[in-house]
Amino acid sequence: MSSPNPPLKAPIIYVKMPKCAGSSLQNLLVEKDRLYEIQDPSFVELETLIRESKQRVIQVRHANLACIEKRFPEWTHSAWIFAIVRNPRSRFVSGWRYCETTRWRSFSSVVKSPPRREDNEQDWHHMTKPLLDFALNEKQEFLIDHVVKFENLQEDLKPVFEKIGFPEMTLPHVNKTKHADFRLYYSKKNWNRVGEIFAKDLALFGYEEEAPKQTPAAYSERVRVHIEILWNWFLRKTTRQS
Repeated sequence: MSSPNPPLKAPIIYVKMPKCAGSSLQNLLVEKDRLYEIQDPSFVELETLIRESKQRVIQVRHANLACIEKRFPEWTHSAWIFAIVRNPRSRFVSGWRYCETTRWRSFSSVVKSPPRREDNEQDWHHMTKPLLDFALNEKQEFLIDHVVKFENLQEDLKPVFEKIGFPEMTLPHVNKTKHADFRLYYSKKNWNRVGEIFAKDLALFGYEEEAPKQTPAAYSERVRVHIEILWNWFLRKTTRQS
């Protein structure tokens, strides 16, 4: 005789970090009906969800792990929690070309004065907020069970896809920011400055490395982007005046 209430499965929680392939994964999970995005549900709703036969990934929109644990302590500690992380210097370059307040500025000026929360919370969230801030609870404990590296995305996501019943699933890349290899944009000074901003992220997630050598290719790319920014600025100004 079957039980009217099947046992609770351990929930899967996805801690979404900006500029770390989050939109790509979210779209794929929605397509496969394997994502449940929490806005403001009660625990009863979550319990019903977890008792379903389908194993969905639970994503709490725009919340860090401390927020998730505070709102839903009943199941956070029994959950299997994963997150996608990215080399902070790569994420910073992607954010620079993506964010509205930085894409029209030179890279050096953005490194010198990156987005601040009090000026533009969205751009700070996408670019300057350390990844570690998303991953710790209020006691500063690291509760993530599985870290997926952006640089090894498909392989590292296999355990996630296996848990939701799609072991052969392939992740497409959406919202891709157009830029060359991130190392080409860094002078040694800017490399060290961004390293200071994200020192804890670099150490925790294993992204510490020496500053790249300054090559003609790096210089050429920085000049090209600088000209592109000036040209786009000119076009915007001309459009506004016409």
